[in-house]
Amino acid sequence: MAVGFPTKVTYANGDVFSASDINDTNGTINLINPSAKGDLFAGSAANTYTKLSVGTNGQVLSAASGEATGLQWVTPVSGGMTLLSTTSLTGASTTVSSISQAYTRLLGVIHSGYSSAGAAGWKMTVNGNACSSLYNSGTTTWSNTDSGFWLAYSVGGGFTGASVTFTIDSYTKTDSTKPISSFGGGRPSTVDVAYSASGHYPTKATAVTSLTFAPSTGSWNGSGVVLLYGVK
Repeated sequence: MAVGFPTKVTYANGDVFSASDINDTNGTINLINPSAKGDLFAGSAANTYTKLSVGTNGQVLSAASGEATGLQWVTPVSGGMTLLSTTSLTGASTTVSSISQAYTRLLGVIHSGYSSAGAAGWKMTVNGNACSSLYNSGTTTWSNTDSGFWLAYSVGGGFTGASVTFTIDSYTKTDSTKPISSFGGGRPSTVDVAYSASGHYPTKATAVTSLTFAPSTGSWNGSGVVLLYGVK
């Protein structure tokens, strides 16, 4: 069987089409004849074609200089953001556990939460342990705390419109601390208040598998929700 297309030959009236010409032609046709669904034929050298079988579902064709055909089927890297859980905030504290370890960043959104005890902050602990945070709420002076990460410093009782977004980077790492940041806002009285904080979960050897949310005093009113996303 021929390994490539034969060199083009020009014939004139009276010329004889030889057996070798026929064999070359048939060999070329057989070479490029697919034997399975999805077969492709790619140039592997000058005047030479090689069959490339189809990849698996979802794979895409990619240039690959190290392959015989210069091509290969690869699985694309997925990205974006996936909703991992939706949890109502109830009782003195609410824990989101068994967090998937298949992502590189956690992104959380809390909205409509407030404490039954009136004005109270929103705090978060990681794996049941304390976090450090440097926080600011409106004109409140920056402060340090190790009892929990302050997501919001003071949200007035009965106020249901506050919201906070937070991120935890490198949350699956077991060789470094995990940086945490948050920001949000609300209107607990007659003045708009902005919340922001930064800090970290200091335990290097432990990945983040659970998050606990609690008001600094009292209990959750029951209408708050925390949405947790995994980000690639």
